[in-house]
Amino acid sequence: MCPVRGMLNTKTGAYETVITEPKVEEVAEIPEGAKKIILDENFLYKDFTQPCEKVDDDQKMMIAFLREKEYEQKLDKLAHQDKEQSVTLKKDMQLPLVEYINQYICELDDSRKQQICEAIALKIPEQQIKEMFDMSLEDMIKVTGKAG
Repeated sequence: MCPVRGMLNTKTGAYETVITEPKVEEVAEIPEGAKKIILDENFLYKDFTQPCEKVDDDQKMMIAFLREKEYEQKLDKLAHQDKEQSVTLKKDMQLPLVEYINQYICELDDSRKQQICEAIALKIPEQQIKEMFDMSLEDMIKVTGKAG
């Protein structure tokens, strides 16, 4: 069905019916990955503001599948952001040693915490203690062993 309009011909004074063909633009080339679907004219004029009257089992399964995929994508995106943030966050070396320790000590296991305490007791310079937070346990032991 094409849209129909009635118009008054001013020269003859008669009403005329004008049938307008919808303009369809053709794409010279379909982009790669584009999905092709066939829609009938009823779909184009459907009122999507109203809830669907009837949803069959296939549609319910498709909706559930799409929602699950969307949820998984959101989770992946959040996990990826957390990884990026943990990689890009640098420790603020300008903080005083006490604040630095309070902020980053929770990232260390007990043996590495012990090495930090030994470094403080040995009066190792603050900058070197801050650098120890990013070292392995073996490297920390080397630093405290040299100072002791």
